Amino acid sequence: MSGDDGRRDKLLAEVESLFLQIGRMAGSVHHGPAAASGFTPTQFMMLVWLAKREGAAPMSELAEAMGISMAGATGVVDRLVNAGAVVRDRNEDDRRQVLVGLTERGRERIEWARHQAFLRFRRLTEPIPAADLEALTRILAVILDSVRQEPDGGPRAE
Repeated sequence: MSGDDGRRDKLLAEVESLFLQIGRMAGSVHHGPAAASGFTPTQFMMLVWLAKREGAAPMSELAEAMGISMAGATGVVDRLVNAGAVVRDRNEDDRRQVLVGLTERGRERIEWARHQAFLRFRRLTEPIPAADLEALTRILAVILDSVRQEPDGGPRAE
């Protein structure tokens, strides 16, 4: 291993450590606004996912996207229905399929919470110059693209 490889490995270990720390803390940026809008973190993420879709989503797709069981998704959706944030309907073409859609009230609450989270993120990143943010955006896009190219999200055999 050359000196450059050793230096690069040290830097990569530091980057990995920072990613792990940021990953653990990232939810806190959204947790406060989610809680202030009356949602748990899981409910908030479910609403964010629904807000990005066009129309209602099958319950099975929602559960898979959230990484939870159908029973778990049903419980979260039950609470969101009671809060007036989503509606649950049957697919007219396949009555066995349950569809979940965002209500106007749900959309308004999630947009408020997302805006609050963005304002907090903006405050947290204020010390970073625009040129550094541009570089960080390019770097993160390259990393994300590399992760997406992994066949199973795991490490490639060397």
